[in-house]
Amino acid sequence: MATAPTWPMPLDAPPCVVLAGVAIHERNPVERWLLPSLWTLHFYSYEADLILDGVAHLIRPGMAGIIAPGVRQEYRYRGPSTHVYAHFSLPPSPTTQPAPVLIDLGDAFPAYRARLEEVVGAYDIQPQRVSARVWSLLWDLAALAGERSADLDVRVARAIAFIERRLGACLPVEEIAAHVGVSHNQLIRLFRRHLGLPVVAYVRKRRVDRAMHLLRATDLPLAEIGRRLGIQDPSAFSRLVRTLSGRNPRRIRRAAR
Repeated sequence: MATAPTWPMPLDAPPCVVLAGVAIHERNPVERWLLPSLWTLHFYSYEADLILDGVAHLIRPGMAGIIAPGVRQEYRYRGPSTHVYAHFSLPPSPTTQPAPVLIDLGDAFPAYRARLEEVVGAYDIQPQRVSARVWSLLWDLAALAGERSADLDVRVARAIAFIERRLGACLPVEEIAAHVGVSHNQLIRLFRRHLGLPVVAYVRKRRVDRAMHLLRATDLPLAEIGRRLGIQDPSAFSRLVRTLSGRNPRRIRRAAR
């Protein structure tokens, strides 16, 4: 997957989605946009030229793109053009993730696009569900962009992307290592060197991070949240959340409300 440069994107908290839909451009060959405070996410089904603050990029079908706030956008279309999009804000954070300006998703494009299409038009009816879906998409795209990041071993980045896609499934270290193409022990050493955590501990942390968001942003029953994260036993789910966060799930949900 070829990637263009990235933006630093704060992802510690969920986005506030203000608009999501399907746009069809067929009248104006050139359109210009400037969104001072909003990020944009697009899944493109056409070919066009995109100029961002004077820098030219080529859009091809099957690409996803993220544009940071305050960037001047100019689209030069080559015919009728359709894309699925979301406009959203993100709270500031001291830590950021790489947001790809453009990334070719290849065969995975239809599945990614469908995830956003499922919540198009629901941003003012089910804002928490839309926020959760867009947040998940942003994390997945950031993980893909991270595969080419110079400051993170590509094998660790690939393992992280694999874990993010399968948090709700059984994730033996051997399976993750096989996907990355390294041995079990080598993957453990890589995680300790780059993330300071064993692989199993990292998986647990990411599951609790996802659980914390679902507890705060949705009304899903606790047992359902546990199942979505691959934890079938509600008591085991509660113990895991309490161990890593210091609070049980019900207290976290009450505090959010």
